[in-house]
Amino acid sequence: MSEYIKDIDVKASTILENNIQEDIAQNNLNIKYFYICPSIPEYQHQWLWDSCFHIIVNSHLNIEYAKKEFETLLKLQEDNGFLPHIYYWKGNITQIDQLVRKYYKFLSKSSITQTPILADALCSIYRAEKNIEYIRTYIGAVRDFYDFLYTTRRNPVDPISLLNIIHVWESGIDNSPLYDAPLNIDTSKEKLPSQWMKALLEQLNILNLCEWNMEKIFEMNFFLFKDILFNCTFIEGYRLLAELYDQLEEKGEAETCIKRADEMETILIREFWDKEEGLFFGTYGNENKINKVKTSLSLIPLILTNLPNNIAATLVFDHLLNEEEFWSDFPIPSVALDEPTFSDQETGLLWRGPSWININWFIIKGLKKHGFENVALQLAQRTFDLIEKSGFSEYYHPQTGEAMGARDFGWSTLVIDIKKQLFDFDLDFIFDKEWTRIKRLPGF
Repeated sequence: MSEYIKDIDVKASTILENNIQEDIAQNNLNIKYFYICPSIPEYQHQWLWDSCFHIIVNSHLNIEYAKKEFETLLKLQEDNGFLPHIYYWKGNITQIDQLVRKYYKFLSKSSITQTPILADALCSIYRAEKNIEYIRTYIGAVRDFYDFLYTTRRNPVDPISLLNIIHVWESGIDNSPLYDAPLNIDTSKEKLPSQWMKALLEQLNILNLCEWNMEKIFEMNFFLFKDILFNCTFIEGYRLLAELYDQLEEKGEAETCIKRADEMETILIREFWDKEEGLFFGTYGNENKINKVKTSLSLIPLILTNLPNNIAATLVFDHLLNEEEFWSDFPIPSVALDEPTFSDQETGLLWRGPSWININWFIIKGLKKHGFENVALQLAQRTFDLIEKSGFSEYYHPQTGEAMGARDFGWSTLVIDIKKQLFDFDLDFIFDKEWTRIKRLPGF
């Protein structure tokens, strides 16, 4: 183990502290904000799920930072519970800001949301200090966000009653080949990045023409992707809220959350599990078209509490540990290695091949939940190997471990949560490759 890894808590803390943004908001809001941006200079705004990941990490490293960032996330929450995927506390910073903000309803924030990890963030704060009054103060706002999604993002006439994302940025998996077909991206043509930028702006234009009204958006029937990651995190978020309501002795609220989670989980497994492929695939459009692209999101249902054992085993042994698909030298590639759209190049398009720490974090949680302790440990080891080799980068080459994208990237510090919350072991144990070898012997 290198000195870098031995000091990993200090390294992570330094990165998060260096990325702190704290001031009074522009746009005449006069709101004091505190957040940790993903990376400087590339990503200086506040993103919803990035902040939630930072909160989870700082629940171990600096609980006051965690609470201040959590509270900032709620300062622009709308009355219906909506939370934006970006908060423009600083106004325009990049050319992209100037291009996209004209489509949104407000200058201070975007009009789309992002993969819901907010309940995870609140739970991490509770685990850190067991302050039930803090939970009592903020659980209502978090619940409002989940209820907003439950109420508005399920099409009442759709037989598959799951959440629809209305823009690829809502998934956080921006340029994934999952979305090529729904956006009519022609991968056989050159200038793929320019095709994508045109499609992203076209999406915003259509949503703006629909006045951001979900009834009109459903009628327009453009994109409407039932995203696996978005739905799985939402389902498990309701379960986390139920746990917090139990602590508050609000049994009725807990039961409602569990009921909704169970119903949606059943639908997702029934509708998205492809028995022949042994993977999960989401659907798009009111026609629920299936786009069978093998990405790391096909493995994400491992985080579901009631995933059947046989399905979990298929995901793990047939796909995750398959060296031709997802078990690269530095897993987990965001697109399967044998998928035609896989790319390990820096093209300006994200999520088309390289490995990301946050996906490893989700999968490790799922592996542990379903009893795959040894595989979880192996994935944790390889994840720490990435950090040891290339530091806290935005994403990594899945075969060489080379740093890619932005450096000193906030959510890559999730390795701290892997170490402290998911394993509760010291690093010597996680790096004990001999222990892993022994565990794999027959009959252990």
